[in-house]
Amino acid sequence: MDIEIDIEYSNMEIPPRCRKPRPVLHRETICVTIPEVSGADAPEVMIIEKSQVRPLSVRHYKGEFFKEARLSYCHGEEYIEYEFSEIPWKRYLTPYYFSRYGPKEDVLEYIKAAADNFLIIDGAAYNKCGEPCYRIITFGFRGCGTGVFLDFARENGESSIYSALDISNCIKDAVRIAEMRGDKRCVPGILNYEHVKISVLRPEFCTLKSIPHKFD
Repeated sequence: MDIEIDIEYSNMEIPPRCRKPRPVLHRETICVTIPEVSGADAPEVMIIEKSQVRPLSVRHYKGEFFKEARLSYCHGEEYIEYEFSEIPWKRYLTPYYFSRYGPKEDVLEYIKAAADNFLIIDGAAYNKCGEPCYRIITFGFRGCGTGVFLDFARENGESSIYSALDISNCIKDAVRIAEMRGDKRCVPGILNYEHVKISVLRPEFCTLKSIPHKFD
């Protein structure tokens, strides 16, 4: 999908009647391409369910995971998602502080990287992400809380992280941790997927290896 975006950038130049170079602001309209594919090429592989949020679709394309972007704006105390045709792409591709004061080559490099982070699938915007997985998180001192939360892992090697296919072991370890910490009040929530549940539709795309919590 091609989008026209107005950009601003500064080059060091010697303006008329000046002796020394100084930043000179320029404005230009450029065409930005965001990759666009069909749902058949980027199959839905997972659905993430989180408390008080409607299920989030995760797709896979050319070795990468992409989650629904759900770009939104603040309206009073709530966030409202943009209709796809109304997405202000400049807001997401060219941060004001960077585009206004950076040289053109840096601005274009930033915009390209930002555009490559998006993928349009069947008329909806998706963001590149790591592989969805579970992470056990504890809060503060003993008794402050223990839970199972969503994470997006980009590489193996982190502890207390569990594959989306390994929810049973994750819950078992989380319950054990909660009981050891005196967080027994958290156990029902852990058992009932209080914070997150990942439904895996295509298990063949799950490559992350679980690295369970290490118990002393």
